[in-house]
Amino acid sequence: MKPPGRLKLLGGCLAGGIVLSSVLHLSTWKDRQAGASSGNPNFTMTTAKRGEIFRSVLATGRLIPWETVEVSSQVSGLVTAVFADFNSIVRKGDLLAEIDPSTFQQKLRQAAADLSAAQANHKVVHLDVVRQAELLKRGLVTQQEYDHINAELQQVTAILLSREAAVENVKLDLKRCLIVSPADGVVLYKAIEVGRTIAASMTAPTLFVIAQDLRKMKILAPLNEVDVWHVKPDQEVRFSIEAIRSREFAGKVFQIRNPYVLAENKTAVSSTPPPAVTFECVIEVDNDDLTLRPGISAIVSIIIASEISTICIPNSALTVRPMVPALPEFKKLQTGEAVIYKLQKHSNIPIPTIISIGISDGINTAVRKGVGEGDSIVISWK
Repeated sequence: MKPPGRLKLLGGCLAGGIVLSSVLHLSTWKDRQAGASSGNPNFTMTTAKRGEIFRSVLATGRLIPWETVEVSSQVSGLVTAVFADFNSIVRKGDLLAEIDPSTFQQKLRQAAADLSAAQANHKVVHLDVVRQAELLKRGLVTQQEYDHINAELQQVTAILLSREAAVENVKLDLKRCLIVSPADGVVLYKAIEVGRTIAASMTAPTLFVIAQDLRKMKILAPLNEVDVWHVKPDQEVRFSIEAIRSREFAGKVFQIRNPYVLAENKTAVSSTPPPAVTFECVIEVDNDDLTLRPGISAIVSIIIASEISTICIPNSALTVRPMVPALPEFKKLQTGEAVIYKLQKHSNIPIPTIISIGISDGINTAVRKGVGEGDSIVISWK
């Protein structure tokens, strides 16, 4: 245990140090004020200006056509002609390609022959039924004999209908040998050449991809789990592309698509952590001048909050803390309040001021109360 005398001496030294420190702080603050009033300010300042502040969510997406149509083939065969190429402008019903119809023409002849035979057989049986009906009225045949010939008529009628359907099916396949455009648009993709054999027995192969209207496009931009809660449909979007840095493009949020998540029983048995979940944001873009092209990457800024025609100050002004004695009113700061140092109107002395702040874009902050346009604000001390 230290002697009481040493404790008193130590306490006196600490108290003296605190007082001396406070005096030095106050002296330094007064010196800075004196330097400012003498015309040699030891701080850097800026002027509060009126402008716009946006808070946004950033993402990177890719431009694609608003609607595309895949043109496939429902029949197999050899490609004998191609009438469209990349970037071709097509109309609905235009002929894009042709498949060799020889096989289907032969099938049509065979089906037509089968139909003729069925029609002849049906006619003979039908006449027998008419005759048997007259004989039944005269009592020359039994009811059983009539029922038997009538059942035979129903059978040949069914065969006749089947043969007619077969002819129609072959005609339909023959018609499908002509690949036509299902809509107006521009050919974005072509996977067909003359001489290629198309095998459509298992799956229908994609031969062409047509963009219906390149004047309306969309951006698909992935959002993480944090940002997606701030993004809503109809919010304003601004984006840029690497090729045209001098121009800013506009759009709006159209849709936010929820991801497909595996069932609980499938993820529970996995030993690896689940991958990060992303939400696909669909952004509607007008491309009236056809400047934008499919496949281009876009740096997207989704505006989630904005303040128009507001007083703006740099964020550095909110972090300025000179050596100044603690002011009691600073301890009463509420949410949305901050302290800055503003120069007096008729002097060059900065004074602490409590202001009400709004949103920030990371560089500047909106001021709702406490600063006027043209006021001088301290942003750093030398």
